[in-house]
Amino acid sequence: MKDFVTEYNRSASSLFIMDHDIKSSYAKVITNARINIEFGTKISRDNQSKIKIINQLYPSLFASAIKQSGLLNDLLNEGVEFNFVFFDDNYREFTNIVIDRKTIKELLKDSPNDKHSSEVSKNNNPKAAEIEQMLKVMNGNLPYVDPKTGNKVLRINLSDKNELVYEVEPAADLMVLLKSEDGKNLLKDEMMRNPNLKLLANNLKNTGILGIKYIYLNKKGKVINYIILDEKDLK
Repeated sequence: MKDFVTEYNRSASSLFIMDHDIKSSYAKVITNARINIEFGTKISRDNQSKIKIINQLYPSLFASAIKQSGLLNDLLNEGVEFNFVFFDDNYREFTNIVIDRKTIKELLKDSPNDKHSSEVSKNNNPKAAEIEQMLKVMNGNLPYVDPKTGNKVLRINLSDKNELVYEVEPAADLMVLLKSEDGKNLLKDEMMRNPNLKLLANNLKNTGILGIKYIYLNKKGKVINYIILDEKDLK
């Protein structure tokens, strides 16, 4: 149990760095048969639509992780329960989800193996299915407007090239830059100097994601331009 908690707390920042609603997450041993995984969020307890997304998708995300982790399987087979506890923007608990061996069997029964297998083979990434589940949660919380830039993130996908693909409706000033190659290159240079992007890239190292692609769309959904940051750019 301690091994799982240590590994989870080491990698939690990379698991949820792309989810704007999750501020923090950590695991702790409660008893010899229960592990709590707690989430600090930016969600209001009155936002029932987001709470519904959490209740529906986080168990599926965990079930997907089970497929990749022998340690999780061992703990469940030993009778260990995992209690997911979510706290709102005022750090008040608004939901908790208990997952045990019986719950996982039901979730895996409802989640066809061939679907996950096709995702893994499509991306040649053993963590593809897990990432896809995470993106479902994240996309349920979109669109998101960055208060600093005014850019609106519309959707995030995983490409068959193992790129994390952001579809973005840019702010007006950025729209002008993106209409020329010089402006696009200037923007890319600025992005590569951004410490937050470096942090994101560092936390994605263990996910199999090889690059980040930004597709910029106007309000009508027409592609204006795109920027690709590959492994070399992200070093």
